[in-house]
Amino acid sequence: MNPISAPSSKRRGFTLIELLAAVAIIGVLAGLVLAALGKSREAARASQCLSNVRQIGGLFTLYAADNKGLLPHTAGGQLPGDGAGWSYALARYFITETQRSRFQNIGLTRPNTTRPPAPYYCPAANTFLKQNPDPQREMASYAANGHVLNPSSGTLLLENRTRLANIRNPAQTYLVTDLDGRDFISSRPGYFENGGHNPAAKDRHAGKLNMLFVDGSVRALEFAKMPFVGTSFFNGDSSRAPWGPN
Repeated sequence: MNPISAPSSKRRGFTLIELLAAVAIIGVLAGLVLAALGKSREAARASQCLSNVRQIGGLFTLYAADNKGLLPHTAGGQLPGDGAGWSYALARYFITETQRSRFQNIGLTRPNTTRPPAPYYCPAANTFLKQNPDPQREMASYAANGHVLNPSSGTLLLENRTRLANIRNPAQTYLVTDLDGRDFISSRPGYFENGGHNPAAKDRHAGKLNMLFVDGSVRALEFAKMPFVGTSFFNGDSSRAPWGPN
């Protein structure tokens, strides 16, 4: 009768191929996790930006209520103490005069990396940019529609401000969107970018931008389908919706 053999205490280790396979699997899983985290972070930024733009819409409503239904110009023609831009004009509703002056003074310093005050700061914006040659004119990561707020030619005067009730298609007319500058217009992206202005909206959010419409609604728009001048989406008239008040 053969004696029963005791089980061996020796265990076979992993082969090189098995170790390499395990490392590869871990690498793939790590890549998937990082990609998911990146998408979640971008989604959070886009959501915060959407909320910011909606709040800015409320500030325009407050301004209109205090100014007999009139909206501020994008630059010039403001009430005393409002600086030269719409962002300063609306800032009186959520920060003190001392804070407002501080941000205006910061705008005169270059390079400037100070973040604008909430809700003026888009978390996807890289810098707190100022527009040459008038760096004091904006304190936001957003821009207002120049066709709507500055429809008249010549000097921007208080009496020439746009009346909110006179905008014919408020639900279809752009008011505020993503841009490191004072205002945006219907020109193509990059137009005038190196000449002191940067009037085209920016696709900060995975090919989309958050747009506030005159009626207070907010929508994420596909940048590739924006009706800029020279694209097939342009209706041929910047004075009409979605660009202008007519």
